[in-house]
Amino acid sequence: MADAEGVVTSDRAKLLIRFGWSLAELRGRVFYGPADPGRISEDATGTTRTGFMPPLGEERTAAEQLVEIKTLVRELSTSIGITTDGSKMADAHGKDPTAPCTGFQRVLELADQVPWQEPDEVRLRNWIAFAEAFYALDSQIQNELNAANFGECSAYQLGRGLAETSWSMDLNARTKSTTSLDNLLGPERSVILTGLIVRLTPVAMSADVSQAIKGSLAEWQRRVEGSDAPHGDGVVAVYLRRQVTLWRDLLLSGADTQALIRPAAPLRRVATIFPALRTLWPQALLGLVGSGLIGWAAYLLTETHPKGIQSTIVTALGIFGVTAATVTAKAKSTANHLLGSIQSAVAADLLVEGATILPPDKKGPLPTRYRAGESAAPVTMASMTESLSKREAPAPVHLTA
Repeated sequence: MADAEGVVTSDRAKLLIRFGWSLAELRGRVFYGPADPGRISEDATGTTRTGFMPPLGEERTAAEQLVEIKTLVRELSTSIGITTDGSKMADAHGKDPTAPCTGFQRVLELADQVPWQEPDEVRLRNWIAFAEAFYALDSQIQNELNAANFGECSAYQLGRGLAETSWSMDLNARTKSTTSLDNLLGPERSVILTGLIVRLTPVAMSADVSQAIKGSLAEWQRRVEGSDAPHGDGVVAVYLRRQVTLWRDLLLSGADTQALIRPAAPLRRVATIFPALRTLWPQALLGLVGSGLIGWAAYLLTETHPKGIQSTIVTALGIFGVTAATVTAKAKSTANHLLGSIQSAVAADLLVEGATILPPDKKGPLPTRYRAGESAAPVTMASMTESLSKREAPAPVHLTA
């Protein structure tokens, strides 16, 4: 039920982002098991831990981390206050639960039934039962959140969608299938995620966090689009896991985005100023001509006794209330505005570059030509033009009495 204001609060949005994220991670951990390609290190199962040395997060085994995420889902499902029903969620044998239970309880129960060490056909049968129950649970969650305050369902979808970029990726999936990298980071899905980010700014995140995530998402989308292997590989999986973890931390921790900017990055951008000017030579030429005209007008207005055409121009300018002071102020304003725009664009690029964790490009270093604001540009509808143009026209709808 929506409240009087009708808009999600900041705390509620972050809670739902974390909840959506945890569900996507739960599904991914059940699917991957100990063969998680996104781990930064090998699974620690069988490792001898001497001296009772407690592990760091990713040093825990896959089984330990699965227990951890199940615990988190159980706690968050209570906190968000959503009513779900698991009575129609069948197990691998087609049997519904014998006792009343919530959707969350049933999904966690079915997750426990997906074996990691059983034959593939047994594992697949139990995975399908879990995945179908998870799909039904997600439908219930979205239906209820859509009837709540505006933005609640968007927050849940954003958390789940960003996490799924890594946690739902299947390196063996066919190209353009729902779990393939070129779909999870394709233009269509990236546009949807970008829209959710915009919708939740500044309710759930600052403008800088919004810019960092939109820009780094776009950098990944462009990399995947231009890759010879859009399905991804083990190296890409590890880097992508680090990337989505950073997105989560930025959304939930309130971290200072300026800490992401590398110390030498501003100096490196200074080195690219001349290539940038070369790419902007039409704008620079127009600016130079405009500055010359403004300067000439200012000179005429300061002449004590203008003659001939100069007198005519000064008279015309005076009729419209143009004086030397106004012309000079306009010139300063224009210059300051242009400089401020360039500074903002470069600052956004530095922020996005600091927030982007891409694997090395196998095609070699990128071109040195630089346009201010290019790195920070988010994915837009224009990126979908080619795929949209290939769609067939829908069949006509015939209404009958």
